[in-house]
Amino acid sequence: SPDMDDIPLMRNAFLAVQQMIKENLILAMHDRSDGGLITAVAEMCMASRCGFEIQLSSLALQAGQAELFTEELGFVMEVKSVHYNRRISEICSSLNVPIKIIGATRSDTACE
Repeated sequence: SPDMDDIPLMRNAFLAVQQMIKENLILAMHDRSDGGLITAVAEMCMASRCGFEIQLSSLALQAGQAELFTEELGFVMEVKSVHYNRRISEICSSLNVPIKIIGATRSDTACE
């Protein structure tokens, strides 16, 4: 099971998500602890009937595989880019919650 090394960070992440929900900023969200990042993104796309493009920070094959399949605490959110550039990054910064763009959904109709 995933380790929780930073309890205050987990609390702040929860508070950030609650604020984003309150402000209707999140289109979709999924935890990455069961199956890793790739499973979370794939399940989100299946539910929304859209595709995705993901950008790995690691160039080495082994490091890329670890980034995709590691089952650690965290979550993936789908948001409109206009919200990320403004309010979402503001909320996360105010609570010291790291956030990173990892890609984009792809569809003509189901996702923005």
